[in-house]
Amino acid sequence: MEQERTPKDHLSYPYNQDLSGVLRRMNRRTPFSRKRLANDPVTAAYVLAGMQLIRRHLGPGAQRVLNDPEDDNSLGRPLLSLNRSGFGRDSIV
Repeated sequence: MEQERTPKDHLSYPYNQDLSGVLRRMNRRTPFSRKRLANDPVTAAYVLAGMQLIRRHLGPGAQRVLNDPEDDNSLGRPLLSLNRSGFGRDSIV
């Protein structure tokens, strides 16, 4: 009999594995509840999404744009900036 796949099985390695040994600060009272939260498919998907953002914006293949074309050290970091353009009162639909 074939075992049914869980939503977490659709994630790539290592996010489809037991994450309870590496995730910290799981705010639950019992070890059972902490392990269950660490291995929840939604938790694993958030960790995967966070890692993808880090690779995209800070990794070796990140797209870097100069703020000042004449200064090679003036890298713009839109992910880390506090620029809130597009989130004003006028942008609410």
